[in-house]
Amino acid sequence: MAMAKIKRRGKPKEPLHEAVVPNSIIEHTKSFTAPRGRMEMGGLLFGHVDSSGRNVCVVGFFPKQTQETPQYCEFEGKWMAIGAAAADKANQVNAEQEGVPRIRVIGWIHTHPDLGIFLSGTDVDTFRQNMD
Repeated sequence: MAMAKIKRRGKPKEPLHEAVVPNSIIEHTKSFTAPRGRMEMGGLLFGHVDSSGRNVCVVGFFPKQTQETPQYCEFEGKWMAIGAAAADKANQVNAEQEGVPRIRVIGWIHTHPDLGIFLSGTDVDTFRQNMD
């Protein structure tokens, strides 16, 4: 399976764990968000932490946007809690199965129309606020 490393622009305040996102999720995201044209769209990434400490994405989820412009997007914060609860339920169901990684919200995603894939300083700050 092909993987992509997400790059971060700007100077980091503190190190973040490497994120590993399968190219299939990147392509799915592009095809899902393409009909929106130049409007940004945001969502959540779910996955697990591997033995090297990397955040490995297994699925992305894009809830309905409450605000959207070519430079900004927003969705309701309740989706973070709903996603975390769904991950907890999946972990409970699979608790007895050996080798099944624990799923959690590993981050969030939003599009940068026509700019490619990267994490801006604002993205990193938003991520930290959401994880707090």
